[in-house]
Amino acid sequence: MTSCAVIGGGIAGLTAAYRLLQHKLDVTIFEAGTQAGGVLRTERTGGYLVEYGPNSLRARTALLDEMIAALGLDDEVVPADPAARNRYVVRGGRLAALPASPPGLLTSTFLSFAGKLRLLREPFVRPAAPEAEESVAAFVRRRLGQEALAYGANPFVAGIFAGDPEQLSLRHAFPALHALEQRHGSLLKGLIRQAKAAKRTRTEAPRGGVFSFRDGLARLPEALAVRLAGRLHLRTPVTGLARRAQGWTLTVEREGGVEERRFDAVVCTVPLHRLGALRFDAGVDLAPLFAVPYPPVSVVALGFRRGDVAHPLDGFGVLLPAIERDFRILGTLFSSSVFPGRAPEGHVLLT
Repeated sequence: MTSCAVIGGGIAGLTAAYRLLQHKLDVTIFEAGTQAGGVLRTERTGGYLVEYGPNSLRARTALLDEMIAALGLDDEVVPADPAARNRYVVRGGRLAALPASPPGLLTSTFLSFAGKLRLLREPFVRPAAPEAEESVAAFVRRRLGQEALAYGANPFVAGIFAGDPEQLSLRHAFPALHALEQRHGSLLKGLIRQAKAAKRTRTEAPRGGVFSFRDGLARLPEALAVRLAGRLHLRTPVTGLARRAQGWTLTVEREGGVEERRFDAVVCTVPLHRLGALRFDAGVDLAPLFAVPYPPVSVVALGFRRGDVAHPLDGFGVLLPAIERDFRILGTLFSSSVFPGRAPEGHVLLT
């Protein structure tokens, strides 16, 4: 049986180990921390359910559905409240509802008259060469204009990646947008054709939408850790990785000291900025990986009495464009509006 080591017990490492085990490989997971799941962590405190990392999942793929069912989590799935569809963006210091569809941008007051005229030009903008490497910012600016970049793409990218659209590659961060332009020559034309195709195949479409679990997203890594019991080693950092003629040798630290373990294959799922702590003897130059920006993010959970919050909180949350410089946050999630059980009766949770 092929032996495989997985370095890192976050959701990526746990999922990789789960899939490898399904393929009958002998898997061992090494996690430096005291619990599995990495940044995916949930805590109940004072009647509130607080997510310290991701707060929801999207896109029920066949593979994810199979894993949720196999882990016995089907009955714990909680879809997002349909009333929380609204997305807000701050504009001019105030919350403005983001239109739900591209045509809605033209009829709402979200964009200025000049911004709407620029959107109407989109179908006539020539597509970039297929092999061109373009940032998200350059793509949006070229196709939709500066205003759409400032109040649309910028907060959207911040909400997903906490990143800078000037630094993110379009083809890798948003491959669907790149594909729309290449296949249809226009985002608007592509979206219209996709909508028509979706109507024709609606009965065959997989379940979609945003969802979580009744007791928070940490239920997923917790269930995976139970399934991988005996193979998951916590408080066991890997400090060295060396390529040998026959497989790989890992140097791991345990309570009893340092030991070396040999494996046929290795899956490394630690964040790139932590690779510097790993002695890597494989003749590979890791220097480019250390140059990848990793934006630091702080999560603050705030509980209030419902009567003390004037806003109806009728949405998923609000995003902050970088151009709104009076604010020092990426955004705020209306956590108790999205999923039930996130706040005590008569209270709300904002994250």
